Amino acid sequence: MHTDLKNLNQRHKLMMHRLMAGEKATDIAQDMHMSDRTFSIIRNSPLFKAEMDRLTRVARYTLIKTSQEVAEIINAAATQAARRMVDFIDHENEHIAMKASEKVIDYSDFGAAKAAEANKPIFITQQQMVLIEEGMVE
Repeated sequence: MHTDLKNLNQRHKLMMHRLMAGEKATDIAQDMHMSDRTFSIIRNSPLFKAEMDRLTRVARYTLIKTSQEVAEIINAAATQAARRMVDFIDHENEHIAMKASEKVIDYSDFGAAKAAEANKPIFITQQQMVLIEEGMVE
């Protein structure tokens, strides 16, 4: 197999996308009508590994960049949103007051919830993969 990355075909790219989405290799191989051995040979080829590594780096960069931009926007508005939510605790409508109270209680332990979320694996959807690939072309 050549080491020129242009030799990867659409089936190989589909394999990469599905692996990055967290699917099991045996399931992918079965769905794509290939043996586990054939799948393994392709997956372990230098060409496939190099492209998978590149795609993973681009995906991580894109997700981190997007996450940082979103976090900055949300953090800039967080104080105003928190004040508004707390103001609704004293609302004359009991349903609105109760919902606001529940939300304040939910968010009062935000730091612990955020830390727990940080340890979860990241899975990439097909739509996110399309956006990532579009970003690679630019």
